Amino acid sequence: MTEALVLVSLAGVLACGACGESAGPARTAVAVGPTTAVAVDVSTPGRAVPDDFLGVSVEWNSVREYLGDGTGHARAAAVTLFAAFAAEGHRPEVRIGGNSEDQAWWNPSGLPRPAGVLHDLDTMDLNTLADLQHQVGNQFVLGLNLVLDDADNAAALVTAVRTAIPHGLFAFELGNEPDVFVSDGHRPAGYDWAAYQADVRQFRDGINAQLATPVPFQWPAVARRTWLDALAAAIPDQGDQLASVSTHVYPYTVCLGFPAPRPQALLTPFATAQVAAAYAPVARAAHNAGIPYRMGELNSVSCGGAAGVSDVYASALWAADVSTERRAAGPPALLRSPPGLPRNRGAWTSRARHGHPTRGDAGRDRCLRHAR
Repeated sequence: MTEALVLVSLAGVLACGACGESAGPARTAVAVGPTTAVAVDVSTPGRAVPDDFLGVSVEWNSVREYLGDGTGHARAAAVTLFAAFAAEGHRPEVRIGGNSEDQAWWNPSGLPRPAGVLHDLDTMDLNTLADLQHQVGNQFVLGLNLVLDDADNAAALVTAVRTAIPHGLFAFELGNEPDVFVSDGHRPAGYDWAAYQADVRQFRDGINAQLATPVPFQWPAVARRTWLDALAAAIPDQGDQLASVSTHVYPYTVCLGFPAPRPQALLTPFATAQVAAAYAPVARAAHNAGIPYRMGELNSVSCGGAAGVSDVYASALWAADVSTERRAAGPPALLRSPPGLPRNRGAWTSRARHGHPTRGDAGRDRCLRHAR
């Protein structure tokens, strides 16, 4: 059995970008370009999409002002954003990590910071997360500082989190993007997959040694593809030691002065189908081992996004495309770095530091989910 699916030109699809926006001035009608009829065999459906397929990833240093209102409570706009997920039967996961994961430590007493630590975490951060979880019922993945390698401090944070947020904790992540620790100056030259494995195992065991009940961990949150073969080979030996496997991907970057891509580049196979294909072996290995696999960070351009690329409608179309490509490849969850403060209505940046959720953000997520 087949049904006709009509794909309109880019001008017609851009209407999706208005999903969820507040009312504004009347808009001039845009002519729809040529259409293409595509036959879809609905008798052979694809993979089922779980209710936690989409989520967001937020930096530790953005918790109070992005997810919170600065007083230890959840920001109303953040609750509204997640309520939009829930209204459509979606249960988003919230990861707290990123670069700030390896720059933060638990410091409710205000002690002097060790070298490399830029952010103090205390009860206000945890109260903010607890209030958000209470209101929207989400699950968290919370990042621990592997760079600092202080198992005592990490265990203290875990203990405090368990007290503040007794429900909704999926896992604790053991560091962020260890495959770039050398270039970031966190580890000496020669720090490879084997060295990382020894490093993270010692950190994990040191944390669990101080806890009455072991905690679920997520790892390795790699940034690049250089460790993917080793990761896929290592997954079968992890057994019940992991709550989930995670990776990150941005098809383009403006890090280190690299030029931004053109918006059209987001809609090429390089940025969509090839991304899914590169990570499919990891997804299969995790599935075969019975371990969930999450794309902990996914967005268009790393290092803050690119004006005219990450904040245009082509980026919303790309997000719908790449997420469905990735689901077809097998990963059971997807997290996107949250959009920042829009430069104009319906526009988004790639990775927020101090942005605020808007109805436009919820609209982008709804467009993404309807495109499944």
